[in-house]
Amino acid sequence: KIEITNNKIVTMNDDSAIGIYVLNNSSKASTVRGNNETWATNTATGTITMNGSNNAIGMAGSKATLTNAGVINVNGTKSAGMYANNSSVVTNANTGTINVVATSSGNESIGMFTDDVNTKLSTAGTINVGQSSYGVYGKNIDMTGGKIDVSDDAIGIYSTGPTVNLTGGKINIANNNAVGVYIADDNKAPVATTVNSNVDMKVGDTDSFGYLITASNA
Repeated sequence: KIEITNNKIVTMNDDSAIGIYVLNNSSKASTVRGNNETWATNTATGTITMNGSNNAIGMAGSKATLTNAGVINVNGTKSAGMYANNSSVVTNANTGTINVVATSSGNESIGMFTDDVNTKLSTAGTINVGQSSYGVYGKNIDMTGGKIDVSDDAIGIYSTGPTVNLTGGKINIANNNAVGVYIADDNKAPVATTVNSNVDMKVGDTDSFGYLITASNA
């Protein structure tokens, strides 16, 4: 079993740096460790600040359970607060806050990210999304509470499916070209996407959307 806990301050200044990384490298079928045996937690008193760009990541894991109950600051471009793959579980807890810097098109940063359909992203805390960036970007996404504040040209939740469950919380969307929830087709293997929503959504006045669905089967 691997368990890493941060309750202090972690600051990384270099490009492509990782604040906390846990790898479950079990390979034999008879001794496979699940994601519940490889943990990394940023506690309520912990702060992780990523000042670098180009794939700098606050918390990362493979076949792991990642939990943020403190603060993660993403200050660089093309970077992420939390990233995992290989059937991981990634959670921004109700006391967790992820701050994502304002970026530009082609240089976007992300609060919580996966490209793995078997990795679930869940947020019950706060995600502040700077201009042109993303709050949550994945496939199976849960929002059970908290809030996501979406700046101009930014996206709160982006999913290519198959499931987006928004059972609680609030999404605040700025006035200009911002999107609360964006559902799109995966460019390699499109799947049907189910969206269940019970969030409180406040949409800005000019060219912004609560829900933007371009997927062919959602």
